[in-house]
Amino acid sequence: MSQRHAVTILGTCRAGTEPRRPISLLDISEDGCRFFEKHSRLSVGQPVSITIQQIGPFDAIVVWKDDALVGVRFAKPMYGPVFDHIRNQLDNPEWRPDPG
Repeated sequence: MSQRHAVTILGTCRAGTEPRRPISLLDISEDGCRFFEKHSRLSVGQPVSITIQQIGPFDAIVVWKDDALVGVRFAKPMYGPVFDHIRNQLDNPEWRPDPG
């Protein structure tokens, strides 16, 4: 398993034919990510599609869930240069979620 890196990046998650829902990525590795999804209806074992800003989609499967926190494993490890770009260029540590 590859090393996880703390990030603050906006993205979307789609399960099946449902509409895309906004997510906030909290950490990422080449193998998966952890994100916050307000009012998440995802379940362990569910296949999803993750888009990180405008990059993706990345096919993944939900491996754990704790209320609104979700961990997914990507179907294929993320290509190194794409991962580096996401981690180094898209991270916005100043962003804070809307308290509403």
